[in-house]
Amino acid sequence: MSNQNPRIDLAMQKIEAILKEMDVAGVIVLYAPSLLPNKEDKAAVYAHGHANYSIRLESSFSAIEQQFDGVGMGVVIKGKAEHYGGDKDGRNRKLSDTVNMLSSMSQACLHVTTMVQVLCDRAMKTWDGENTNTRHDPHGPGLN
Repeated sequence: MSNQNPRIDLAMQKIEAILKEMDVAGVIVLYAPSLLPNKEDKAAVYAHGHANYSIRLESSFSAIEQQFDGVGMGVVIKGKAEHYGGDKDGRNRKLSDTVNMLSSMSQACLHVTTMVQVLCDRAMKTWDGENTNTRHDPHGPGLN
């Protein structure tokens, strides 16, 4: 969890619970804004916020086991026949499903990331031309 914005944390917990309940894998990115006053110009604000993400790769069709150590996430890919009671066909099916899941998620994430970056570039270009008393500071107030 982000420990930055309780709304993001609560939304993420609810989404993760739904993914688990529905046996769905996913990559989730959430953002919530906050407006911080500009100390130099009381009429201006810094547009500032926080994004957080979560990755759920465990499911009934995935050979991935996620392991959290309090610092980060590790994964184990269960690829041995012994993980499936010696059922090689079951192992092959689960590994095939896992590769398909990761490939599909990777392609979708790349597509979405590209679209978001294009929109970000367009918004920054528009903002720079129209900005009068608001500014974006990705590092927070006073850190430019």
